[in-house]
Amino acid sequence: MTDALIVIDMQRGLFAGPEGPPHHSEAVLHQICALIARARAARAPMFFIQHEGEPGDALEPGTPGFDLLPELAPRPLEPVIRKKHCSMFQRTGLITHITEHGVTRLVICGMATDYCVDTSVRSAFERGFEVTLASDGHTTHDNDHLTGEATIRHHNAVLANGGFAKVIPADKITFVTRLP
Repeated sequence: MTDALIVIDMQRGLFAGPEGPPHHSEAVLHQICALIARARAARAPMFFIQHEGEPGDALEPGTPGFDLLPELAPRPLEPVIRKKHCSMFQRTGLITHITEHGVTRLVICGMATDYCVDTSVRSAFERGFEVTLASDGHTTHDNDHLTGEATIRHHNAVLANGGFAKVIPADKITFVTRLP
């Protein structure tokens, strides 16, 4: 069994864009950085997902908003995979990278709970992966119907109760790897 960490859309345009910071942004960033450190210590594969926005969008490639947050600092052998859809798998080649590493469990964290995180968790489950979602390692903005906090609580409950993922606090997540 090999675990992999997936960090979704932790980009400047979502954290410091026109909507302002997402719910508990600093605490979530801290949890994600701690997950990255534990995954690196365990020599677990790690993949950073980066959303490509349309021209004029806060996540338009080539603009400062497209950049991953500097605190994440992917290393040279940690792939950054670009996507244009909510699913981290749709037209990205991620599945090939995961398969090459013999990954069976995906630990997922990142941005935005109600879009890319939710879709990616469900897509991973549909592909037969065991999925763990860091309950305090994903975030989103308030919307017209729910606060960011309510959205996160709702998705944690639905994804756990629906059997799509084991949903646990980031500090309870450990990584298992088959070392080469």
